[in-house]
Amino acid sequence: MPIRGGGHMTWAGDSNIGEGVTIDISLVNQVEYSSETKVASIGAGALWRDVYSALEPFGTTAPGGRTSTVGVAGFLTGGGNNFLSADVGLGCDNVVNFEVVLASGETVNANRETHSDLHKALKGGSSNFGIVTFYPLNTTEQHIAAYVKWVGNIPNYTKGSAVTFCAYTPTAGTVVSAALHDTSDSEWAPAYKDFQTIGPQIANTLRHDKRGGNVIGTEREAEDAILFQMQHMVRSASAEKEARKQLVAMRQEMKDFYISEGVNVEWEYLGYADGLQDPLSTYGQENIQFLKEVATKYDPHQVFQKRVPGRFKISKVDLI
Repeated sequence: MPIRGGGHMTWAGDSNIGEGVTIDISLVNQVEYSSETKVASIGAGALWRDVYSALEPFGTTAPGGRTSTVGVAGFLTGGGNNFLSADVGLGCDNVVNFEVVLASGETVNANRETHSDLHKALKGGSSNFGIVTFYPLNTTEQHIAAYVKWVGNIPNYTKGSAVTFCAYTPTAGTVVSAALHDTSDSEWAPAYKDFQTIGPQIANTLRHDKRGGNVIGTEREAEDAILFQMQHMVRSASAEKEARKQLVAMRQEMKDFYISEGVNVEWEYLGYADGLQDPLSTYGQENIQFLKEVATKYDPHQVFQKRVPGRFKISKVDLI
């Protein structure tokens, strides 16, 4: 009996089931904003377009999905890489409180003061502990956005974020494009003055933010890294199977290459991961042990490990 939030993920088995019952929480989509606390209380079934539309009249926004049809629930419990990450941190690190329905039927509030272990575990730990129904989330001022092919000094310029797309189409061949989101007050920031003299980038660079307190484990990586996502679009189920096979081979080829260059960043972003990957196993042994302990504490009968399929289960990750 999987739990479906926004339903944005496309691979079979992610919060869906072929034969069985799916609990759809998409109607729990209200968004309430407090001008006093600058916190938005967001229903787990909301899409980010609902959130942005509700916050726009207040001149504020939230560290949410880059695509409007992404669901709030999976995004925030999976980490929450966003256009504001370099400035305010990952989406999960801005969640003030998780309202969670446990397997026992009890509803608890997980925050820094109450059930703090569950609060931390839900920031990247996905659907292993309960059904989150509401996400009170810190917001930030909304600024002018500009989209250009972006180059510049990413580590020192925290107001900008870029997403670069590389695609192959039968008609156009290989196409590379980049989308920039800028959150500073300047329409044209100084960071972009060298744009015409420097070649295009191929991915989005993330900097580990000071707002930690999650279980994702990026602090274990000694250097900055590239967050790289591969996708495919096909017209038939048979073509989809072959395309997935090619993507898996390409990913392994890339991994073999950077290992041969003396680099081995094992971390994988759960929000972009496919069912063939195992992102929880890349969080580090300490975080894996912590997630297992929290899952056992709040779900001793393993309902969310065995009875609720979908996403990635901490019980399937082995400790070394």
